[in-house]
Amino acid sequence: IILASGAAKAKIVGVGVQNEKNLQSPASILHDMPNARFYLTKGAAEFPVDESVRAGHAQHEWPG
Repeated sequence: IILASGAAKAKIVGVGVQNEKNLQSPASILHDMPNARFYLTKGAAEFPVDESVRAGHAQHEWPG
């Protein structure tokens, strides 16, 4: 479970979700965990999302 609050965390969250698994983005390890969850405030969720990522998570409501 990843909890993130505030716009200052938006880039970190976005990189963790969108990038391939790597050491520079510790949250990217969650790609291998089918039950992993991000709980975000609106500010933390404001990083622009690549459309391919959005399509892969269609069951979730995305802002914007």
